[in-house]
Amino acid sequence: MKLVQLLKDIQIFDLTFPAVKKSAEISAYLDSKGIKIGKIDTLIAGIILVNGHNEILTKNISHYKNIPELVIYTF
Repeated sequence: MKLVQLLKDIQIFDLTFPAVKKSAEISAYLDSKGIKIGKIDTLIAGIILVNGHNEILTKNISHYKNIPELVIYTF
């Protein structure tokens, strides 16, 4: 039952133009610092941030730690 409730609580966000724009800004920032992460990771970060959130639960700490606006949780 806890899993069912968890799945009900999950929000799904679309890849929108504002999210792509934010992702490009994140990518440009990282490029200026000489930091390379996956394009999908920048898209995920952009989607999170333009939807008014700043937290991510991930095992991929090494990429997301370079995005200063994100608060990272791991498991």
